[in-house]
Amino acid sequence: MVLKLDVSGNTFRGGGTALSVPHGSDAEIKFTNNNLIDCINGIVERDKPSLLAGLGLPQDTPVEDVLEVIKALRSTPAASEEEKLEVIKASKLWTYLGRSANAVAVIQGLLGIAASAIGIPAAL
Repeated sequence: MVLKLDVSGNTFRGGGTALSVPHGSDAEIKFTNNNLIDCINGIVERDKPSLLAGLGLPQDTPVEDVLEVIKALRSTPAASEEEKLEVIKASKLWTYLGRSANAVAVIQGLLGIAASAIGIPAAL
């Protein structure tokens, strides 16, 4: 679905950014007859979310701990769901997972990355 924005005839004064869109969006932006006064940016495409943010983990989570779990899960592809969950629970990542907004979504994301042929194989 294309995000269509028509921003016309506005005054943006003293703001950081007048318009911000997500990275990789299919936004069609019509930005006309606007006044930007003391603004840093007119239109900004936000950065891609980090691996941690994409999974829903706290920003202070060590990436090495995430990679360690993914590597452990990939080393036992025939493990049951319960066994995979035990791998995650036994890892250093478990502490950080407990502080995530949605632990179930994080676990599903980790299992998905571990099961895929793509992801971050170069880091493993």
